[in-house]
Amino acid sequence: MAGAWPAAVRAAGRWAAIGLASTLLAISAATAQETPVSSAPAGLDQAPAWVSEPSFALPPDTARPTLVLAGLHLHEITDVRLGEQEFTAIVTLTQHWNDPRLRFEPFGGSNKLEFQEETAREVLNNIWSPAIMFYNAIGNNLVPNTLLTVYADGFVNLETQVTVRSSYEARFRSFPFDIQRFDVVLTIFGQRNDSFRLEPMWFTTWHDGAEIVPADYDIVDTTFSAGDIEFLEDTYSPAITFSIDVERRGGYYLWRHFLPLIGVIILMWTVFFITRTSFHDRLKIISIAFLTVITLLLWVNRDLPRVPYLTTIGIFYGLTAMMAVGAILESLMVNHYVQTDRMDRAFWLDRLSRYMFGVAFLFALAIVVFYAAYFR
Repeated sequence: MAGAWPAAVRAAGRWAAIGLASTLLAISAATAQETPVSSAPAGLDQAPAWVSEPSFALPPDTARPTLVLAGLHLHEITDVRLGEQEFTAIVTLTQHWNDPRLRFEPFGGSNKLEFQEETAREVLNNIWSPAIMFYNAIGNNLVPNTLLTVYADGFVNLETQVTVRSSYEARFRSFPFDIQRFDVVLTIFGQRNDSFRLEPMWFTTWHDGAEIVPADYDIVDTTFSAGDIEFLEDTYSPAITFSIDVERRGGYYLWRHFLPLIGVIILMWTVFFITRTSFHDRLKIISIAFLTVITLLLWVNRDLPRVPYLTTIGIFYGLTAMMAVGAILESLMVNHYVQTDRMDRAFWLDRLSRYMFGVAFLFALAIVVFYAAYFR
């Protein structure tokens, strides 16, 4: 029962959106010129002519824009590529518009005609339909399922399930505690901007309680907005942007990078407690710690694109390396005092370094936390 309640709420919201869309389209249809109703005998073989032959290439009303409502249901984000800044999503695109020329007399106990897959695509070639495209898509999109429904009053509903690969603008300053925004941008291509109005209808993401994003992400928010985009130079087209904000689960990097780095810093801190005459032992420990930092840094760089700015994890690596260099310089100074028989200064420098190294470690943590929170 716990899963049934959100399902019912989401379903109710979706049907409410459909009802609102139908109301808006009805208002749009009422302002259009009256179109004679075509009769259809009781038999699919005698359905309206537009079912089987090209009939309408132009919009329903050339005197005013045709209202096109678009809704998107996100089934799953199957892949996120950090280096290429791309993501792959499975979505169902719903388009809703009114074409009075498609009216027909209900027959066979039904007030609608439904067409699926290839038949639907053939009928779409015979009538006018909004040529909605994914503006930020990369390559060819897989369209496995299509459902076209034409109602007797001329309302048209087109549902298309699409696997789309799109680009996104990554923000890595707070990586690995970053929030990314995946945008699916819809626009209409190849038609005059004054011949249609493109408006959002709904954006749903619920998928039977299953994970709809990769395991290392959580969905934070979903929004949609309408506006214009620059399609060509000085050429703008109406567009709808469906946005999914996802938060990276930073646990993997916390356990695999941050905690090992903290262990490395503690290891370097111990050299200030080693006998001041054991210079080579100190140098061995610091060298091992420094090489460990370099190895982990090369490991994490494999997952990140080459960005021209600092990331949170990059800052922590850099500060850890600087602390290693500081420990080496301190050991060299202590060894110099020992060699010149100034043991009191060597003792004083070691004692001071124990406290200063701890303060530097806390300062480094504060910088990392502030940077991650500021650019999140």
